[in-house]
Amino acid sequence: MALSIPGLDADLLTQVRNGDLGALEKLFRAAYPILIDKAKEVLGDDTAAARVVERLFPRLFAERAALTTPAALEEMLDGAVHEAAVRERSRLAGIRKRDDASAKSSAPAPSADDVWKRISTTIQGPSAEAVAQATEMKDKLRHEAGGHIREMTKTTPWYVRAGAGAALLAVVAVLLFVFAKSGEKGRLQRQVAGLDVRDIKTGTGQRGNVTMDDGTTAMFGAETRVVLPSEFAKTQRGVGITGAAEFKVAQDATYPFQVLARNVIVTATGTEQFAVRAYPTDEGVIVRAKEGSVKVEVQEPVVSEHTLNPGQALLINADGSTAPPTEAQMAEALGYLDGTFSIENKSLRHTLSEIKKWYGTELFLKDTTMGSRMVSMNAPLTSSTEAIKAVEGASGLVFGWEGRTMVLKTPEPEKPGRRR
Repeated sequence: MALSIPGLDADLLTQVRNGDLGALEKLFRAAYPILIDKAKEVLGDDTAAARVVERLFPRLFAERAALTTPAALEEMLDGAVHEAAVRERSRLAGIRKRDDASAKSSAPAPSADDVWKRISTTIQGPSAEAVAQATEMKDKLRHEAGGHIREMTKTTPWYVRAGAGAALLAVVAVLLFVFAKSGEKGRLQRQVAGLDVRDIKTGTGQRGNVTMDDGTTAMFGAETRVVLPSEFAKTQRGVGITGAAEFKVAQDATYPFQVLARNVIVTATGTEQFAVRAYPTDEGVIVRAKEGSVKVEVQEPVVSEHTLNPGQALLINADGSTAPPTEAQMAEALGYLDGTFSIENKSLRHTLSEIKKWYGTELFLKDTTMGSRMVSMNAPLTSSTEAIKAVEGASGLVFGWEGRTMVLKTPEPEKPGRRR
């Protein structure tokens, strides 16, 4: 059954599209218990279900310009939470197999207050209070380190004192590093999520080449939105992306070029060429270096830093884990740069959504239970006819018209004919 969110109407949706965090919070609180139940249908685990819902809302906020009607938003949330829950179930199964532990968590789902606090922090960055607390902790640790060292000088050998001091200073250094990274991400997040921004975007079935204010060029995939803060090319060169784009960076000795995609910051300091893909329904973020090298920083939930040289690529999962993407993942993620559309062992429901995104052609299933059927296909992006033929062959269904609606349906059995 399709989701129905209490209180969701055109006015609330308009406020969310305009970047009103208060309206997003109202939407979240109304939808949270419903989405938890939806995710639990797949996961059977309150904590895992809450984690799925928590990850969904920052992406929804980043994609808010694409929200058209309350019904479309409910349909999007319905499909997105189901797909995310399936991916989470697969991830958890791998962890349980590795750890030889099959028991599910019995903890109740966290409260809406706790989850919203984390969502708000992800969107806006760390609060001034949190930064102040970190600074206070840093000063306190420095003071205690100094006092502790002075006290130890009375009775403790110098080499023990030196080791203790080094350990405390290492703790301070780690804290400074963590909060510096958090602050860097927070600044870029606030800039791209603010109201004083400019969007460059493509619609359904559209791709395009763009030249930005600093001379950087980009090839956009379909349904891609790149957000440029008002200070772009003036005092910084950081942008946010939802979708897919390949950037050829213009040289600027003063400011590096940075791309924020979900929980990842990609930094180029020269004339590098690299691609990023991060759609809301993707399993993770994919970054590929083509020319030069780029730095990839995973900000949360597991902090890591990577350097990609020409030809190298990295998949960053929602849980912060990283791995080289497979050839199939690369073909699906960035095949548009070569004019191809590729799907490898994905649900038919997901495949039809991708066909709509890249071709602008919307196909419906006559029998919606076929949506879970797994398919693999390849087709040129220049021909929706070839894409329809490919999905017919992959799914075992046939294309037809129901009035003005394009549908895929089960082939009718052949009628016995008269032998000649």
